[in-house]
Amino acid sequence: PEIPEPTAKEVCVQHERDYGEVDAIFRNQVLRLVGGKLVKIQEGATILLNTKYFDVPVDFDAIREGDRLTLFGLSDCGVDPGEVQFYSFVALINESSTE
Repeated sequence: PEIPEPTAKEVCVQHERDYGEVDAIFRNQVLRLVGGKLVKIQEGATILLNTKYFDVPVDFDAIREGDRLTLFGLSDCGVDPGEVQFYSFVALINESSTE
């Protein structure tokens, strides 16, 4: 903000992928994965139930403790203990966890 004119011509952001089993679900669409990582499912994120034949769009409320997730998003660079460590924009609920 201190620089009156932008110096970057282009900024590229590379998404990351993470995996985990849901250990707990908190308010504000925050999950704790087994191992302790806190994940925020962003407002408006794409959440899909990943089945053998196709993916079904679902709401955040479809995520349950014990579900195995594949998450796409961004890690937080400066994380304090007890704060969100990963921000997910796409979440896949893997079929094997719903059988």
